[in-house]
Amino acid sequence: MVTGIDIVRSQIEIARGCLLGDPELRIHSQEDIERREELTGVLNRAVKFSGQAQTKSGGWGYISAADGNNFDEGSTTITQVQGLRGCRNAGIPVPKEIIDNQAKWEFAEITGKQGSLF
Repeated sequence: MVTGIDIVRSQIEIARGCLLGDPELRIHSQEDIERREELTGVLNRAVKFSGQAQTKSGGWGYISAADGNNFDEGSTTITQVQGLRGCRNAGIPVPKEIIDNQAKWEFAEITGKQGSLF
C-alpha cells in the first residue's frame, strides 16, 4: 500500500537526482506488477493443491493423498508446512483448516496416537 508519506519521500528523492527506476524509490515497473500477478496465481493454485493433497489425518506424503492411499510422513509434512508458511508470508491466503488439520496430525504424531513416535 502506498501512503502519502511514500509519495512525498519519492518526490524528495527525485528532486535529489534519483531516477524513477532506482530501487530505493520502490516504484515498480509494469513488468514487475505483471510478474507479481502471475506468481500470485501460481502460489494460489499451489496452496489449493496442497490442501487437496493433504491426507485425512492432516499430513502429507510423497505424492497426493488421493494417489498415495492416504500415506503421510513427517519430513514431507514439514516441507509442505514450510511452503505454506512462505506463501502466507508472501501475502497468499492459506485456509485455516489446512493448518488446523496439520496441527492435529502433528499432535497425534508427537503423542503416539498415529502409531509411531519420532
